[in-house]
Amino acid sequence: TPYAYSKAYDLKKDVLIHGHRIWLANEFSSNMESYLDESLDWVYEKAGVYREVPESFKNPMPVYNNLRYKWELDMNDKSLGTKAKTAEALFNKTYQFSETGLFSRYNNQTKGLDLNKDLVIIDMAGVPEAIKPFMSVIVNGTLATRFSTDVERETYLAVDEGAVYLRDKELAGNLLRTLTQGASNKFYLWLATQQASDFKKNNVSEEFQANTFISIVLGNNLK
Repeated sequence: TPYAYSKAYDLKKDVLIHGHRIWLANEFSSNMESYLDESLDWVYEKAGVYREVPESFKNPMPVYNNLRYKWELDMNDKSLGTKAKTAEALFNKTYQFSETGLFSRYNNQTKGLDLNKDLVIIDMAGVPEAIKPFMSVIVNGTLATRFSTDVERETYLAVDEGAVYLRDKELAGNLLRTLTQGASNKFYLWLATQQASDFKKNNVSEEFQANTFISIVLGNNLK
């Protein structure tokens, strides 16, 4: 329905904004957050993708370079005042995603992720360490659109090396948010970690217990 696609559209934006919050950390200001939201609307509209028009989601989605093009336009428009400064800051801080930057390969248009598959495996092993948390947020958020657009479909999100998520406050929060969003949508989380005590050690056991209706712990020598 148009309403479900509106939710998916907003979730896509929210995921990317949250990814920047994790990637840029303290350098990501509230002005940047608001401006990034506005920029995303601009690039989606330019790509012919509209939040309440399901058919438009079949059009090729914009890539990161489209965002940086918008920021370059605005940073050179002095009539925008402080917004031009915000655009310049985002443009400068994201050079890695430029055409010649370290992460330029992620600017290529892909076939996309087929969420109609019964089994989707995403291997993060080749992702550079500098943006692994950023990419993890993007991937988990993308998978979350699966249950936000089809509430009848069961979804199991299996995360390997769960300790990495549990050690990082923002990543743990991202997983928890996905878990709570899917609570009434047949969504299940499988988290693999070498030590079940990772939950306790990183002070997240209570939050995960509070948001998990069924907890099954498998392993050796568990206390």
